[in-house]
Amino acid sequence: MALPKVVDQFKCYFFRSEKEVKELKEKFLQGRGTPNLSLISDIHVVCGCLKDFLRGLKEPLVTYKLWHDFAKAAAKPKEFERYNETHQAISRLPQPNRDTLALMILHLQRVAENPGCKMSSENLAKVFGPTIIGYSMPEPDETSVVAEVNQQLMVINLLMSIPTDYWKAFVYPDVDFDTPEYCHTLHSETEVVPESPLGHPLETVDRSQQFAPRFETEI
Repeated sequence: MALPKVVDQFKCYFFRSEKEVKELKEKFLQGRGTPNLSLISDIHVVCGCLKDFLRGLKEPLVTYKLWHDFAKAAAKPKEFERYNETHQAISRLPQPNRDTLALMILHLQRVAENPGCKMSSENLAKVFGPTIIGYSMPEPDETSVVAEVNQQLMVINLLMSIPTDYWKAFVYPDVDFDTPEYCHTLHSETEVVPESPLGHPLETVDRSQQFAPRFETEI
């Protein structure tokens, strides 16, 4: 996966034009193919669109049902317990949630590794914790919000610490990661990103419209 220019700018996930973000999101939701992101001059619009889409989901990617499982796993004192129980929670996610989560974690890992972005994994966790992990209920009260913020950070940081090959197995299910061909493809600057393996579309708050991501253009 070649790293797009999206993440080459300082703090790209903090600044955006609300109007342009809304217009781009509507293009995705119309379901008429993937918009040509190379025509968008302000990279922050693409980043804002991604965050806005995640915020608009019916529930966070980890789901309300499994939220506490992820939180409990991240709080385990022993490292092997944290990873073991987190892997179990991931395996119980619906496939669209799991695969989208894998794509997001892979993206964030590459953002954190890119020196041009100047955003650490800790900063990215603070930005995406509320949207990827969210809260354990649809409308948390103030007490729950305060109590669960730290759990959000623990979970997202743990997910981002899982090796990339684990996540790539979901995104590229037909690729043998031990073959030389895989290693060549992985590091090729001209790699073609395959069509997303996502199954059914994730449901947004606006249930009359559903977004089935097709990652022909990587964001």
